[in-house]
Amino acid sequence: MPCTPLKTYPQLRKELERVRRQGYATNQDEFVVGVAAVARVVRDRQGQAVASLSIAGPTARFDGRRWIEPLVRTADEMTGILGFRARQ
Repeated sequence: MPCTPLKTYPQLRKELERVRRQGYATNQDEFVVGVAAVARVVRDRQGQAVASLSIAGPTARFDGRRWIEPLVRTADEMTGILGFRARQ
């Protein structure tokens, strides 16, 4: 489903809350028409965001839903290598 570009600060805040809640971000035709992507944060030992892992492709062929689970798993493995342990 195509994304609507964020145009206001309240829209941005709402989107950031959604991304934090679900644990990953998605993008379809939002920044560049014809490109879709999925991304997740990578954290260091202190829990600080130090990187992100993303995968992108042409909107016509890229099904982001297919990539969510492997991308989240891999970003979490990277986070673990850096020493962060999420609270349960």
